[in-house]
Amino acid sequence: MLMQMRDRLREVFRESDFLVRWGGEEFLVVTRSSRRSDACDIAERARAAVAGRPFALERGQRVNASCSIGFAAFPFVPYSPLSLSWMQVVALADRALYLAKERGRNTWVGATAATRIEPKGLAERIAILGIDALQNGTLELLVPK
Repeated sequence: MLMQMRDRLREVFRESDFLVRWGGEEFLVVTRSSRRSDACDIAERARAAVAGRPFALERGQRVNASCSIGFAAFPFVPYSPLSLSWMQVVALADRALYLAKERGRNTWVGATAATRIEPKGLAERIAILGIDALQNGTLELLVPK
């Protein structure tokens, strides 16, 4: 099933993108030269590629699967690329993934910086507030309509 998952994700992503098994059933994808405005469409295409048709198992069995996706762009704040490290952005994407799972799975959630965010001390504010940074205007979520 993992090989089929890889093949389906390869249908969505370009050869210049990085697709990495991040552990267990999680994958980390780095799309290079993608526009931030395309992130939701890319997430939806990946979700649909997984859920769109059954996976073939041994002895002719077939199983339906779905996926939950969390994403964030790097650099997180375009006008302040050093405000968060790539690992901190991966941690935000991981938080978004868990929010997607809480929303009922087979969906996606993106974390993005608020429009006019103060980049100084951003990592510390997010570390202290966690996902509560949504309430104080530090983070915004992108979700399916």
